[in-house]
Amino acid sequence: MKINTKNNTIHMSEEEYRGIMTYKANRDELIEDVKELRNHWAELESYIRYKIYANPSNSQYKNVQHEMDRIKGGIVE
Repeated sequence: MKINTKNNTIHMSEEEYRGIMTYKANRDELIEDVKELRNHWAELESYIRYKIYANPSNSQYKNVQHEMDRIKGGIVE
């Protein structure tokens, strides 16, 4: 198989090409999964911040926020 790029021509077998396309599809799927998880994480952080604001005497939510900060590797107050 011959693939033309801007500056080069690449020769590879059909099997190599299928492998590259499979790799690319898997990579793209993982990127989408990470984006989705980041959105869920942001929603959870927002929810916990609201709960801390609405229930300032309840240390349970503060403990959850502390653990979330620890998981993210952020600064824990």
